[in-house]
Amino acid sequence: MTDSSLPQNDILASALRYGELGLSVIPVGRDKKPLIAWTRYQTERATPEQIKAWWSQFPDANVGIVTGAVSGIVVIDVEAGGSVEGLPFTAYCRTGGGGWHYYCKHPGKPVKNGVKVRPLTDIRGDGGFVVAPPSIHASGKPYAWDGMFPLPRGENIKALDELPDWALQSNPMPKPLLAELPIAYNYYSKEINEGQRNDTAIRLIGKVLHHNPPELWETLYPAIQSWNATCVKPPLTEMELRRTWESGIRMEGKKRTDTEEDAEVRPAVSFKELCESEFPDLKWAIESLFESGTINMISAAPNQYKSWVVQHMAICLARGEKVFGHFATDKQGVMIVNEEDPARLLKERSLMLVGQAEDIPVLFHVEDGIKMNEKSVDALIGEIKQSGVRFIIFDSLRSMHGADENSSTEMQRVMDFLKRFAREGITVLVTHHNRKKPRQPGMSRDELGEEARGSSAISGALHGHISCEPIEKDGKRCVVIRQQKLKGAKKLNPFLIGINESDGRFGFTYLGEYQANEDAVHKAKVAIADVLEQSIKWLSLKDLSTHDISGERTVRKALGELTAEGHIQSKTRKELLAVSAPMTGTDGKHNEKLYFHALVSDEDDPDP
Repeated sequence: MTDSSLPQNDILASALRYGELGLSVIPVGRDKKPLIAWTRYQTERATPEQIKAWWSQFPDANVGIVTGAVSGIVVIDVEAGGSVEGLPFTAYCRTGGGGWHYYCKHPGKPVKNGVKVRPLTDIRGDGGFVVAPPSIHASGKPYAWDGMFPLPRGENIKALDELPDWALQSNPMPKPLLAELPIAYNYYSKEINEGQRNDTAIRLIGKVLHHNPPELWETLYPAIQSWNATCVKPPLTEMELRRTWESGIRMEGKKRTDTEEDAEVRPAVSFKELCESEFPDLKWAIESLFESGTINMISAAPNQYKSWVVQHMAICLARGEKVFGHFATDKQGVMIVNEEDPARLLKERSLMLVGQAEDIPVLFHVEDGIKMNEKSVDALIGEIKQSGVRFIIFDSLRSMHGADENSSTEMQRVMDFLKRFAREGITVLVTHHNRKKPRQPGMSRDELGEEARGSSAISGALHGHISCEPIEKDGKRCVVIRQQKLKGAKKLNPFLIGINESDGRFGFTYLGEYQANEDAVHKAKVAIADVLEQSIKWLSLKDLSTHDISGERTVRKALGELTAEGHIQSKTRKELLAVSAPMTGTDGKHNEKLYFHALVSDEDDPDP
């Protein structure tokens, strides 16, 4: 089953195949949360066209299968370490977390979702879902079929084995109302008036979510709707109720993320298992620079082209073009959040980069007061999911928070907000300012450089980090790009991009690797020649070092090249003493070399 209009994607192909088999398919994230509102698909199945549209919008999505009557299946979910004794010989798969999913035939009567129906074992029935192969777990491990699934073409789900009796016995007929839950009894047994309905709704939702695993949360929403319709006078509108529900999910999710007690501890992996593990290839948003779904940074001192670079990257991503004409991109929508520059400046910069207005998927938030807080981040993630954006740029990091950048505790909170985007599969790129490194004893001018400002909490959260440094080379303005950090792949050597600016247009061109040593030697040669041309005496290496030209190694190399090229003269102190040539100092060793410019007439030459 292929479609030339779609990228080759094993997960998408599997999703379409599951749909052919009569299963209800939905896209889910690596956090096991549906990427869409999926209540509808608990009673009807998506069409192939809808499935393709989802994976076009969420190309990195995992595939979820809705369980229950809609798909004709019930899944027994055994966590890592749980017993598989008494389970039928049916289709089963190994989960990315090290457990098992056993697919059984739906019995034709309601089967509710059950938590801990026996140790480390849950039931996924009507209104539930499971993540299916070949999805990738948050650990990086794939879900994989070990049983007889997928079924050969032409067979259907009826070939699955029956649900075992013990599962049915532990699963009585579910009641349609929330009143069956002890934690909800007090809420369901009394009428809620208008002045109390919002506060009561958020308390009830919080309790329900707290007592259930995240993968079952969405299945409980219909019961919340039932409570609202039955007990709330007048009921909250569907929009108000859904907003309250999603707010409760965010708050409970944050509690579980922040509380170590709630974290799932998986069994340790042996050395052999680790070495034999297979992991998916790295997926790049921008090849060799920024991996998809990670947090990244571009840093430079003020006014050193970093905003130009990120806007160029956004345009290349939206068009599917190579960054700097060299690094391939995974075509995708981009959002730029800029709290520093006015909209007029961004417009001028955009038109200089593209020439004219274009309908490309780049969205802007300009001076909208966006900060790294719960409200702004929730709003941005919601907007991103609706728009299909997969790459967000914050220009700059400093303008997005009020924290002390040198405080590890405060900056960790800021970086945790950025991690929320990455957990949703969104690639993050922030711009940041550099500061000069402190000069250490013995450090040459060549070794002086810049480093990103702020606490180590910033650099610790980064997956990739590049820096910009403008230079002039051969009379042309250029920018040196250095890859300061890259997890999971080998860092690139520094490279050079040329700045192209003419007739109101602006762009960048990749010029290859930057040979820093050669450039430093070239600069040293120019400086040495200038010093010697101004001198009437022969100068030693020690004399030249007082001019702060460069490090000693670079100066020696530059002197050697200038001498070999005939641009300067080189003689020992002994040779110069023999002809009474003017030189600095007389206490040096006889074999010490001194230097003089070569642009002299014969009568002025101190060595006739």
